[in-house]
Amino acid sequence: MAEDLALYIHWPFCLAKCPYCDFNSHVRGSIDQRRFGAALRRELATEATRLGRRRLTSVFFGGGTPSLMDPATVAALRRRYGAVVAGVKDSSGVFADFEAFRSAAPDVPVLIGNEAEIGRAVKLGGAGTICGLGNVVPSMVRAMFSDPSAAGPMQQACALFSGPFVPTLKAAMAAMTGNAAWARTKVPLRPAEPGVGPRVAEALRALQDRLAA
Repeated sequence: MAEDLALYIHWPFCLAKCPYCDFNSHVRGSIDQRRFGAALRRELATEATRLGRRRLTSVFFGGGTPSLMDPATVAALRRRYGAVVAGVKDSSGVFADFEAFRSAAPDVPVLIGNEAEIGRAVKLGGAGTICGLGNVVPSMVRAMFSDPSAAGPMQQACALFSGPFVPTLKAAMAAMTGNAAWARTKVPLRPAEPGVGPRVAEALRALQDRLAA
């Protein structure tokens, strides 16, 4: 029996290039979505012929910023491959992009990355979230699914990360867990300034307490 396949689809475009990224990704102000979608479908057909009949168990989109992909392309892949295209994470931070995915492919679960929009997304059929603050204030993220009053504190929590997100997040984790190793970063990232972690951690604890009261 032929071995099962897991498919990786590389999306090579970004709106901006992160300094630590070593993926084959390229900044583009505009993308020829129709040309890319047609090329992707041709490549999939070619590989299917080459590999023969094998069961496809999962599809993963990675590389640049996959949520920049035209929602119509995701819908076409879902029609062709069914539930193997199990979902999409919208990392754009633009709620209109989430709505576009929901409209083009309503049967494809869409996960939102913007913590402040979780409640709004779920009301419109969103499947959930994959987000950075879920590592730091999971109780606040959970509350966004059912408690309308959670939106204000979550917006305030997001505002605490107006500086470099990853170093600030790691510094906050170090302060909240008491494990200094969390604050370490790798070049080219720089650690957050001294005092940032405890300040952010204290503010997050206060927001959690207010929400729980």
